[in-house]
Amino acid sequence: MATPTASQLKDEGNALFVKKDYPLAHDRYTEAIAIDGQNAVLYANRSACSFGMAKFMDAFTDAAKASTSGGATRLDPGYAKGWSRRASAHDALMEWSSCVDAWQKALDALPKTNLTPAELKQKEQYTASLKKAKERLEECLSTPAKVVVVNSNAGKLPWQVAEDMLPELRDAGPAGYTSSAWVIAGAYHDFAEGIQYMKQLKKTTTPAGYGIVGHTGGLTSITNGIMRDSRVFHIDSNDWIEKLNDQVALECQKHDAWATESLEVIKQEALQRQKKKGWNDVRPALAVTVRAWIMRTVIDCNLRGAPHVAIELAKQTLDLLYWGRQVWKNGSKDDRGAIFTDTFVRGVRVIYLEALMQMHSSNPGQNTKATLDTLLEEATDLLEETLKNKNSEPNEPVDPGFVSSFYIYPCGEARAMIAYYHLQVANSSGNPLEALWHCLKSSEQYTLAGMTFPEDDEQHCWYLNCALGCLISARARIEVLEMSAEPIRELLPKMQKIWGNSALAKQGRDKTIKKNLQVVDDELQLVKEGKKTKQDRIGSGDAFDW
Repeated sequence: MATPTASQLKDEGNALFVKKDYPLAHDRYTEAIAIDGQNAVLYANRSACSFGMAKFMDAFTDAAKASTSGGATRLDPGYAKGWSRRASAHDALMEWSSCVDAWQKALDALPKTNLTPAELKQKEQYTASLKKAKERLEECLSTPAKVVVVNSNAGKLPWQVAEDMLPELRDAGPAGYTSSAWVIAGAYHDFAEGIQYMKQLKKTTTPAGYGIVGHTGGLTSITNGIMRDSRVFHIDSNDWIEKLNDQVALECQKHDAWATESLEVIKQEALQRQKKKGWNDVRPALAVTVRAWIMRTVIDCNLRGAPHVAIELAKQTLDLLYWGRQVWKNGSKDDRGAIFTDTFVRGVRVIYLEALMQMHSSNPGQNTKATLDTLLEEATDLLEETLKNKNSEPNEPVDPGFVSSFYIYPCGEARAMIAYYHLQVANSSGNPLEALWHCLKSSEQYTLAGMTFPEDDEQHCWYLNCALGCLISARARIEVLEMSAEPIRELLPKMQKIWGNSALAKQGRDKTIKKNLQVVDDELQLVKEGKKTKQDRIGSGDAFDW
């Protein structure tokens, strides 16, 4: 059988694309590119496939950036559809300034006169899209950056309180190792070190243009801190993101990391570089690439309100890490680097779970079941993996906070995500018995989640409160509510010592806890007055007898 030509493969891809079989169409365009790597149309078409599969980073790469084989707008800067694909990718990634620029270039690439009917339709579409992109850019520019003020008048922040507690905890020996102070203090130490490096960067002018001079360990410290405890993440100035971008640019340039290449290209080039140049070349390049993705994930999820982008980046990060662990499974830790260790991967998985939950909570009507099912699957797998490896703690000396961050807290977060899943299913179920079962299951998992964390961590008290909320929704017996509320009352002062001024506290944590406790108190008052017994359920009317 004759080998198909690039044109034939493109036609097959086009037919599959019309049928919305994006994965297979993507494969056909890839095969065609292998034959004709200088054809801009093939890259633009493959970009459309990636877009259809919600792989927006890959869509952008094919549409806009030259890889080892090229990229659409590099191969043909006058190709209007290439620019439109690039603009669509920017739009999905919520990069409004670049989106405006790309739509304008798509319009500029069209003929000025004698347009065909198809070109007139393109012009109409590009004009409308450019207008929307400008509106989004204006809205973005008019919205102040989210800033956490470090020197808050409300009191010391958790990591500041924790740092003050460490001397006493050290003196207490093993009895003091379980405090959450170790976790947040260790996380802040790493995070603050990275920020210090970042703020020491200096821009210089050279004959070749401007350059950046500074320390190249900033990304490592910042991401280490976030993976120890994501609650440490905050920005304290309006130019914080700009400085972070400079830090990423410096480290990418220093270590020749991958900035815009697709995942598959990175894999191919990483293998080649490891064989030709060795670990000292490829190890820092991969580390910078992965850590830059982690920062983008955290920012998209926490600051930009783009959890769909965060999810894609987290999945891409995990894909690369799993791949590297497999192809270099016989490599030593010193050769491969920290990013391929169990603890690092576990830290990324927790960030991925947070992005999935953020995606569902911000868009509960958009692909709800798929997002929730993925959340449950990932959380269950993370819990099983962490419990399976709980006895494989690091051999080298580490602080107590490290062990908690990567061997205990992931279990708590995974259980909380499983609880969240059941609560959402309960809330959306039209079957009362099913809703009740999921509500009780959620309460059980929230209880397990809370008990996983140290008693002085706000998550312990908060998740027990979430469990209590589920019992209230399920109209549990008063005696059950009383037993569930008792540990929450005992934990409140312990929580306040470190976490009195946390982000969760500022979001109404204490008010929500007090509201649930008041429900219990009101029911107990009715018991005291003889109007109810502790065997009665809360509220009034019919309810399931469980």
